[in-house]
Amino acid sequence: MNFLKKFLLLLIIFSSAVSVMPMQAYQVKERKASTRSNWNALCKKYFPPMIISGLVGGTTGGFVRYVEKELNIQQSPEYWAWLVIAWFTEYNIRNSIIMGIQRDFDECRIPHKKSIMHITAWVASWLAYLHSQ
Repeated sequence: MNFLKKFLLLLIIFSSAVSVMPMQAYQVKERKASTRSNWNALCKKYFPPMIISGLVGGTTGGFVRYVEKELNIQQSPEYWAWLVIAWFTEYNIRNSIIMGIQRDFDECRIPHKKSIMHITAWVASWLAYLHSQ
């Protein structure tokens, strides 16, 4: 399975786990209709912000790994200091980009969950970093 398939599968599993809520007992027809509308609402509310934040996280995590490879940091004696500085900087940049996107979403009245965007960016960042090894 390539990286994109793994990432999309992770997004689907994560969004499904977040959206699971106890349902009341309805008739079968009503349950199918409400499930479809819940799925549509889920896709509209969670997927676009998750995709965007995943791209941001993947870009920042991949960039840290790219710089690490290009400068051959693993061979240097300051490797652990580099990791601390790089991931602290990556964390701050990633979160400031995500918060800027959230402000744009708020201005345009696009529904989103702030915590899910941050978690998706964080997971995507680590996946991109680990995939590049």
